[in-house]
Amino acid sequence: MKYLIRTFAAALTAFSAPALAQTYAITNGHLMVTGEAENPQEIVNGTIIVRDGRIIAVGENITVPENAEVFDAGGMPVTPGLF
Repeated sequence: MKYLIRTFAAALTAFSAPALAQTYAITNGHLMVTGEAENPQEIVNGTIIVRDGRIIAVGENITVPENAEVFDAGGMPVTPGLF
């Protein structure tokens, strides 16, 4: 049983590591950037770049990296941390 658990844990680690090393771009999204709670910024047709599980860029004129997997939000709202 311990062997099975160790094998499963090793497989899970091996398959999850590449997912963390990817770059994603969410384009054409309606963004509400809340850097300051009293003065949120609305960005229409915005882009978010996520690399290694962290947001690295947010804005209107963001260049999408060539290796990024692109998701078109189609003008829909994109919110941080809400499912």
